[in-house]
Amino acid sequence: MEILDFITRNYIIILAIYGSIISTLGIILSIYNYNRDKAKIKVNASIGLFSGTSEDGKVFLFIKAINSGRRPITLSSVGIRTSDGGNILMRKISLPMELSEGKSHNEWIELEKLREISCEFAWYRDETDKLYKSKNIKNMLDVYFGRRKKRKKSKPLDIRPLE
Repeated sequence: MEILDFITRNYIIILAIYGSIISTLGIILSIYNYNRDKAKIKVNASIGLFSGTSEDGKVFLFIKAINSGRRPITLSSVGIRTSDGGNILMRKISLPMELSEGKSHNEWIELEKLREISCEFAWYRDETDKLYKSKNIKNMLDVYFGRRKKRKKSKPLDIRPLE
């Protein structure tokens, strides 16, 4: 009977606590859905070759945008940011284009065109003028062009049990 008496005497406080818990959970769920329910673009840059084309033997820098979000987004331009703050705009045959959920888009530039240029990162821009960046590509290009030696992987430690 003690619990029932407590509830009947303090039902307003219990309802207030219950309401605050439910509203807090609702706010958390709304924030979670808002963050989950938008476009998320990831930009990757890599060096590679075309095979079986007229471009055989040429090496390219490929820039890829992947929409891992849940909303489509329209990409409008692609390029490379240089160390001096300038931009190298790349060809835009297929841009602007809508990138739906789970889809990707590739652009490329012949790597020799970047030999004398210090580049920081590759980027895509959407129709709302938001910029999506890749990781820094300076080290990758410096190693490719021989401006910096590739780090040697350290040898694994030779661990032997104590006798």
